[in-house]
Amino acid sequence: LGYVTPWNNHGYDVAKVLFRGKFTHISPVWYSVKPAGPKKHRLEGGHDVDAGWMEEVRAPTALGQRAKVIPRFQFAGWQRENLLEIIEDREVMKELADLIVQECLTQNFDGLVLESPAPGYTTDFLSLLASTLHSHSKTLTLVIPPSKPGAQQEAFSRAQFDALVKVVDAFSLMTYDYSHPGKPGPNSPISWVEENVYRLAPGKEGRAKILLGINLYGFDYGGSGGGSPIVGNQYLELLKKHSPKFTWEDDEAEHVFSYSHSDGEHTVWYPSLKSLEERLALGEELGTGISLWEIGQGLDYFVSSRIADYFIFSHGMPFPVSFDSPFLPSTTSSSSSSPTSSTSSTIFCNYRVSSTSIPVYNPC
Repeated sequence: LGYVTPWNNHGYDVAKVLFRGKFTHISPVWYSVKPAGPKKHRLEGGHDVDAGWMEEVRAPTALGQRAKVIPRFQFAGWQRENLLEIIEDREVMKELADLIVQECLTQNFDGLVLESPAPGYTTDFLSLLASTLHSHSKTLTLVIPPSKPGAQQEAFSRAQFDALVKVVDAFSLMTYDYSHPGKPGPNSPISWVEENVYRLAPGKEGRAKILLGINLYGFDYGGSGGGSPIVGNQYLELLKKHSPKFTWEDDEAEHVFSYSHSDGEHTVWYPSLKSLEERLALGEELGTGISLWEIGQGLDYFVSSRIADYFIFSHGMPFPVSFDSPFLPSTTSSSSSSPTSSTSSTIFCNYRVSSTSIPVYNPC
């Protein structure tokens, strides 16, 4: 599953041209679901819908691979009383479910991604929404938060997962934003990602519906503001200006570098082909799917490396792709126990991933 946002519109081209057919599901971030008075709701964002773009995204490849378009619907401007209505009032549940489903039918979507507050407490509403969508051959993917160290209460528990796993088609697990300006560090430590999958699904049952979240953006910590997210073009500007030395942090499975600025020292954590490879391998090992936030934020060679060839999805159910498949690039790998070893690398078609330096172009 690849997310696309209007504010990083390069993602539209990634989905339509550069990576068409490699994603099984594309989720444009188009809709807000807002309260509109007692027991009423309204949708905003329909003006962003692009039927021509959807047609191009769905066009089959030479191998017959097609992507499904499942826009994100995000609850916005909700208060406690609004949430209680869809927990307790069956009439309100039906009104909201019908509103969302009708938009999917009108716009000819293949389903939707829903991001709502407290998803684990709205089981009845989600069950109604899913059954209504399924009656029209549409799918429901639910965005769920990860568990973070030190949290007093789980944002989404195993019991809540178990209550919904037979209802929804997939869970988009947001395993990123682990660190923040108040606590700088890696974007998504790989052990934490793994722990979140085991927390929800200790056994393999149910894991096929989990889409392990991978960030394609990074974070620049330092300066008077404490830090801010950075996307691909900002990252490249930093490399051009500072020519930093990269360090591979083995425990977190992420690259990091530092640079000096007039406002102080900065530390940058940003994805690399090596860090992406580690997470794709983890997803394969655990039997999960993959969701990418979001494809307009990353570097173009993330796309060129064919990282999504690791998995094929069918209605949220991932199946590992055999590396003997004739349409996949050949890969070789070597490893080293030393994080500073210059020989530790993995070859993807056209690119070399090094644990000590930025990935560089390497013709096959």
